[in-house]
Amino acid sequence: MCAHCRAQKNRRRNRRLEFIYITTPILQDRRQEPHPTGDVVEGIAAFYGFSENEELEPNTSSMEECMGFSVSLFLHRSAADRSFGGGVDLKKDDYFMARGKEILSVHPDFSEAVMQGLARFDLSEKGNLSLFYRDDTSRESELLAGRIGESHPHLEVELLYGGQARGELILSLE
Repeated sequence: MCAHCRAQKNRRRNRRLEFIYITTPILQDRRQEPHPTGDVVEGIAAFYGFSENEELEPNTSSMEECMGFSVSLFLHRSAADRSFGGGVDLKKDDYFMARGKEILSVHPDFSEAVMQGLARFDLSEKGNLSLFYRDDTSRESELLAGRIGESHPHLEVELLYGGQARGELILSLE
């Protein structure tokens, strides 16, 4: 398989969101270019910086700046006993929170894994936390959102249906 085909296959498999300049009647005569993002959280953050009244360069700059404000976190559930470098051991059904390739917390309880992972950040400098849950985690996510709101009243906590096939929870910390 050539490098281009492999990259396309990886892009589909990873379901990375690329932000693009939306084609509207106002923008039809403007140059449009896709810009890759690391994950869906960065893609959504990039859209916050989009303005239909701006040209390509200012929009790109604004969108990239907004991407820098977001922290992407993912809560997964281990399908089997596993060991990772750095002394991280997971038991089957443990929840673990990750940022990129770094595992931030491991715990058998859904909410506790998230709370321990969030404790690794200075949340006093953040104002918003969005929780994107999947079908079978709605109740746990609702309880977690309340717990986070009580522990960190300065944070605006949003609970949103994400519908993701993989990962119990996607968190966007801004």
